[in-house]
Amino acid sequence: MSKTAQELGFSYIISVTLDKGIKKPLDYGVKPTITQKISVGSRVLVPVRNSLNPATVVKIKNSTHTPGVRPIEKLVFEKPLLSPHLFKLAEWMSAYYTTPLSKVLKTMLPTSVTTPDKEKMLLFAKPALSLSKLSQLADKFREKKRSRAALIDLLLKNPKGLFVADLLKIANVSSSPLKTLAKEGIVKLEQKRVLRSPLEDVPFFKTLEKILLPEQQQAFDAISTDMEKEKACTHLLFGVTGSGKTEVYLRLIKKARQMNKGILFLVPEIALTSQTIERVKTRFDEKIGVLHHKLSSGEKHDIWHQIQQGKIQIVIGARSAIFSPIKNLGLILIDEEQEPAFKQTEEMPCYHARDMAIVRSKYENATVVLGSATPSLETYFNAQNGTYTLHELKKRANNNPLPKIHLIDQSSPLERVDGNHTLFSNSLKKAITARVEKGEQIILFLNRRGYNTCMLCQDCQSSFNCPSCDLPLTFHKALDTLKCHTCDYHIHPTPKVCPTCNKREPILFKGVGTEKVERTLHALFPGIRSLRLDGESTKQKGSHATIYQKFLSGKADVLIGTQMVAKGLHFPKVTLVGVMNTDGALNIPDFRSAEKCFSLLTQVSGRAGRGEVLGEVMIQTYLKDNSVLKHVQSGSYPLFYHEEIDMRKAFFYPPFCRITKIIGKSKNENFVQQQMDTIHHYLKTHAASTMHISPPSPCGHAKIKDSFRYQIILKRPPQDFFPQALASFISAQTSSRFHVTINHDPQTIFF
Repeated sequence: MSKTAQELGFSYIISVTLDKGIKKPLDYGVKPTITQKISVGSRVLVPVRNSLNPATVVKIKNSTHTPGVRPIEKLVFEKPLLSPHLFKLAEWMSAYYTTPLSKVLKTMLPTSVTTPDKEKMLLFAKPALSLSKLSQLADKFREKKRSRAALIDLLLKNPKGLFVADLLKIANVSSSPLKTLAKEGIVKLEQKRVLRSPLEDVPFFKTLEKILLPEQQQAFDAISTDMEKEKACTHLLFGVTGSGKTEVYLRLIKKARQMNKGILFLVPEIALTSQTIERVKTRFDEKIGVLHHKLSSGEKHDIWHQIQQGKIQIVIGARSAIFSPIKNLGLILIDEEQEPAFKQTEEMPCYHARDMAIVRSKYENATVVLGSATPSLETYFNAQNGTYTLHELKKRANNNPLPKIHLIDQSSPLERVDGNHTLFSNSLKKAITARVEKGEQIILFLNRRGYNTCMLCQDCQSSFNCPSCDLPLTFHKALDTLKCHTCDYHIHPTPKVCPTCNKREPILFKGVGTEKVERTLHALFPGIRSLRLDGESTKQKGSHATIYQKFLSGKADVLIGTQMVAKGLHFPKVTLVGVMNTDGALNIPDFRSAEKCFSLLTQVSGRAGRGEVLGEVMIQTYLKDNSVLKHVQSGSYPLFYHEEIDMRKAFFYPPFCRITKIIGKSKNENFVQQQMDTIHHYLKTHAASTMHISPPSPCGHAKIKDSFRYQIILKRPPQDFFPQALASFISAQTSSRFHVTINHDPQTIFF
């Protein structure tokens, strides 16, 4: 029986979702003693059994069917953390990605944001007397009390004050003379809040706007017109590498700020964040917010709440920044929109930041700009059929030609003359020599970390595998360590005995990683200066930016790296790109493997010749007749697109269908097989006839972190929503022994 809030002694009733535990909404009452306004998106503390739990308000009503409704404990934040627009987005995500609303809200509001954080306070020193009196005291102390004089001199130069730690460091004195000055009333010491931001006190030199080329101007004008209309729309800025997409972005940011609109700028990699920040900061004076997973909890907390308060209107970040609470959002820029990094795969909701941007724009009447030299097939398909507005930049901004791309046949005797059996073909070695002699820079690309990718016993031919993932361990020579890049399991030092047959036979090292490329480079070219950009060299906070700045300033001749070096980085002195090997990526049994390989090779090729000197690219391969490599060499995305889209249509793959991948995980392989068979049988019995259902099969990585992984692939027509009844049955199979993930629109159906 329903009861009103007044009958129960409450002002009104709220439904909340708990951060953890019970997934369904629970009803609570708000007593008249709580005078603050509670609305949808507010954070509250509610009693559950004998403990208090944080929760988010999802509905406000005047009655409830729940017997024995309890009152909330308190309102955590005065203002709702989620705006009505973001809450609508959360509800859409919950429905589309068939994920409980509580999980969606936890994704949008991480712990660093929802926990009231202690402010960071530091001791601050400032003059307590007039500058003239301070000057007199400095002269008085100069002979016998030099430490005090040094402190006063610094405060005279910085009359607004300095943090004590900086003051003592610059003056090179202890804290004792400062305490004395404070006791005598000469200096005032006080606690001052410090906003935790990676950009605080970082100097940036201002740059001028560049003159837009006709193609850039046309794109800017068309997008600006839609921004002025304040209508939700999506534009694809399809430009060759180096065509000046960033300059168009910067002009659009300026336009949006003139309209008092907020801007969200998404990039796929942290390595790109530093360069993007630099370009935006050198053009705009206002405060910029940066959000990515390498920030501390305190930094995330301070930046997020400044965005929510409207103190920050330009936000740059990776995937999760799409949920930033930007006021009056008017422009969303997504650079390198084709990148798989924009897709969440680790846990539900398995959202795609690009798709979330387009949905969010509809709620906030914002303009979305997708930028890429190699757009995803789905995006280009939408641009071709008019769903998105297409703008093409066919020339480089400086009118330089695109780099000349060579396919180096590794099986050719010409590349093996003079006994050459190194990683470097003769053609690549000659090209490196010529470029270094001219003082130009080189990028060497190999999408593998470590020194060797596996170790084999010469006697029994078994490999050294990770016990938790059943994947070959990667050898890191500098650390003398075998490491699993999936779960971080490692063996140190490298074993000398085979774990399978226990024989001390010579160990065979197979496969090549970036560390070996670097070692071989120095053996071939003594004295050459190099930097390495990969997962191992960028573990420390700020390491991406450090390596980027070193190479940009010419402190190295060669940059060796994984896919981190392929995307969006601008190095004007790079005239040669060497692709060491990419054949393996072409042989992955996945419907996106050709698209990903084409994109990656085109992107890394685009790092060459962005300055005044013509660029050159050398791709070493044993598959020189492969059609994907031929399209990369010709530089024609349309030709590649038409060939690939015909394949997708013939075999019923996106964009002609929607895919859902159901992944089951368990420590027991037989049990995960049984559970997946149960799910498969239910789907076959209850799913619509238009849905194609594959039988359960092991994932490409069949065992990860001691869990066996099986998958079922579902295909359905694009217009069909995934039935909630099916999702509910699948999710209900989750238990302590079995975990299931529903991934809609996956980026891969193999791994």
